[in-house]
Amino acid sequence: MKCPNCGKENPDSALICDCGYNFDTKKMETNNSSQLSDINHSGGFFSFDKMLSVSLIKILYILGALGIIIFSIVIFIRGSQARYGGSAILLSGVAYLVLGNLLWRIFCEGIIIIFKIHEKLSEIERKMK
Repeated sequence: MKCPNCGKENPDSALICDCGYNFDTKKMETNNSSQLSDINHSGGFFSFDKMLSVSLIKILYILGALGIIIFSIVIFIRGSQARYGGSAILLSGVAYLVLGNLLWRIFCEGIIIIFKIHEKLSEIERKMK
């Protein structure tokens, strides 16, 4: 069922949404103890229904992309300082910059797709119950 307060999709067995909305009384709960006691039934953090991995992978993607950019800049600097073969080193720096970021993006998207499939399957399972 969809929470009218925050719009989150909750299992039909949920009594209270993560935002504190009580489905029975149709009011916001101010007592956090009842919300915490129902956290496993409402798809909260400890039930592992919501995956944190997607957010973590997005952060790792940004860090990896920055690492590839820094590595490419180092190669550009070394290529510009080289006496022989500097153009080949500069060309490899461009290749690292473009292909490295492209392949890193594809890799991270592939992992995110796996987690998105899990989320959709979990959503289908909840709707079928």
